[in-house]
Amino acid sequence: VAEAERAFGTADPDLLVASLAADVVVVGADGARVHGRPAVLAAARAGFAGPWRGQHARYVLTRAALVGPDVAIAHTDAHATDADGATGCTVVRGVR
Repeated sequence: VAEAERAFGTADPDLLVASLAADVVVVGADGARVHGRPAVLAAARAGFAGPWRGQHARYVLTRAALVGPDVAIAHTDAHATDADGATGCTVVRGVR
């Protein structure tokens, strides 16, 4: 979760996907599902170049479940912040 915050705050798509499984499924703010690390990386690059430009977020782990010895499902909420971390409104509810 801290890595995702750092990635979002520095507009670093590679860091954003670094810890994701190859077959990850990410659910965006609009409810769209993105399947696979390469697709998530492409979406992150597009987001940081466009609508996410200059944005910051704080992520909160709201639920996690271990489904295997090296597999977890994590649900996070993302909250818009300013560069200093002051919270605005919730912008994303998704599964990572």
